Order: sequence, then structure tokens, then C-alpha cells
Amino acid sequence: MKKTSLQLLTRRSKPTEDNMIPLINIVFLLLIFFMIAGTIARAPDADIDLPVTSLSQQQSESDTFHLSLTADERFYRDGTEISFDDLSKQVKQLDKQGTSLVSISADKGLQVPKLYAVLSLFNDVEGVSVSLRTLSEPEPVSPVASKL
Repeated sequence: MKKTSLQLLTRRSKPTEDNMIPLINIVFLLLIFFMIAGTIARAPDADIDLPVTSLSQQQSESDTFHLSLTADERFYRDGTEISFDDLSKQVKQLDKQGTSLVSISADKGLQVPKLYAVLSLFNDVEGVSVSLRTLSEPEPVSPVASKL
């Protein structure tokens, strides 16, 4: 019995479809990997508009006391809203916990006296380094024509 060209084409296309399945699996795995890797950076606990600065340093995220201050003078620690009195108590316990880094995300609309009051809480705690989180200043883009 002689095979027609239609039967030959059908048989040849099947292995190609089978070879596409591992490729599709790899693409989906890469997609999932980059979705997870892109969300590893810690976001502020509240809706905070950080100020912009030209200096920026990265810090280690482990064993860091994270504090967020909103423009309407609310305080958040690890996503939970706390009062100023509770914050004061938690800061006094930093010596016992062995925490050496404090990261503060303060909204740029926060009044300076309130930020100063929060920063002054850390004066009595020894061995603690306090950093104020900011956004990196974008580099100015010069027109291409000016470089010619």
C-alpha cells in the first residue's frame, strides 16, 4: 500500500509539536522565576512618597528594624500601624534584641519636627545605625544633538 503525501506530512508534524512542549515549559518557568525575583525588594509598609537624593547605598535586609512614617504622621512597623508610645518601647528593646540597623522610610511630606522626634528616640540606643531611605535621583538625559 502506497502512502500519500498527506499521510507523510501528518507524521512529520507530530514530533515538532512534541518538541515544543519542553520549550513552553521552560518559558513559563522563566516567567515565574522573574516574577518572583522582581518582587524580592522590600516595599515600604504604607503608601509613602520617598524623597529623591543623589547618594544611594544598599543595606542588608536581615535583622533590620524597618519603620515607615507617613505624611499624616502614622507609624508602621513590618506592615502594622503602631503608636508613638509603642514605637518608643520597641526602640528601647533594640539593645536586648541585638538589632544594629534601623531603616526609616519617611514620606517627603512629613513635617521635620516629627521626623526629628522619631530620630531622637534612637539617640539612647548604643550600637544602632539609623538610615533614612530615599529614591535615587535619575541621571539627567542630554539631547543627542548637543553631543554632536
